[in-house]
Amino acid sequence: MASDSLHLPADLSAYVGRRCVYIEDGVFSIARVSSVRVSEEGMGAVLQRIEAMPLVCYYRERPPRFAEEIPCDAGRGYPEATSWEVAKGWRLFFLDEDYWDGSLYMGFRALFAPAVVERFLARDLSWTEDYF
Repeated sequence: MASDSLHLPADLSAYVGRRCVYIEDGVFSIARVSSVRVSEEGMGAVLQRIEAMPLVCYYRERPPRFAEEIPCDAGRGYPEATSWEVAKGWRLFFLDEDYWDGSLYMGFRALFAPAVVERFLARDLSWTEDYF
């Protein structure tokens, strides 16, 4: 198959550099997309913690607990790592201008809407019912 005839389900390059509320395993934090890749099988991306915005929320705790400091351990995964990789096959990945949803089967969500990011930074979680 010639490379010019390859049709990929999505072009994720517009998300590079965008900040988001990244959610995995009930933990929310602010991250920035540093790179993306797509193939016929699925997507992949590298996200980086934004050191100037260390707010984290442990959403599954009742009530949800916010912390201003994230433990940093580059050898571990999210949320302790300063960068991490995500990947999903297209059939388990849903995309919109304002979000990536790879949450099926132990996945992640990345919410890009500026209003969501600002509300999270203000410790306002009222937007969560729009996404869950």
